[in-house]
Amino acid sequence: HTFNLLGTLDELSLFNPATPCAFESINLGDAANLMVGCVDVTSEGGINNGKTYGSVTVENEIGQVSIKGSNTPVIVLRSKPIVNGLINTRDTLALLATASADNHSFFRVWVTRDDTAIILNGQSYQDFGDGHLEYIINDGSNTAMELDPTKAKIMFGARVAKDSNYDTRAIFEGRTEIYQTPKDIFIFTMHKEDPTKAVKVGVTFEFAEAI
Repeated sequence: HTFNLLGTLDELSLFNPATPCAFESINLGDAANLMVGCVDVTSEGGINNGKTYGSVTVENEIGQVSIKGSNTPVIVLRSKPIVNGLINTRDTLALLATASADNHSFFRVWVTRDDTAIILNGQSYQDFGDGHLEYIINDGSNTAMELDPTKAKIMFGARVAKDSNYDTRAIFEGRTEIYQTPKDIFIFTMHKEDPTKAVKVGVTFEFAEAI
């Protein structure tokens, strides 16, 4: 990564360096001066360091939203490919997904890299944290976002009992790791066993974000 700005930067030149740090001065015959600044690689430090906790959940007072129809998105989380004009190299480690419902329902996690899989219907993404991730929460309206299931793949599915929570802790017991990489979109959908009827649902997704 090369830049020629000296003493003018007010933010990191790379958000998550994935290359070695080095300074180089090429002498083409005349004497050359090497003037360097500071380097802080905050994502270094080993397997258990360099991450911070984050979560996205239904944010209204009751922590639930009323939905109807099959495979209705409750939360969508997207890892941006570009952040502030720079390539995003930050991965997000999935920790736990929790779903609740006031009636027997199905919970599914989908993954895609196709932005058109989410039909926004007037809803819009908002940044999470410093903007490497962005998310949408279903607003419960008749024009809430929708999923085109032909443009995404099911990564996980489970049945949620009436007035109960279901969480995915069995998936993440240290036996494997699931990462959301830049441009990945995770979609958390729910629907009642009879999708023609409404159901109140809640979803929370917890993750570890590289810093």
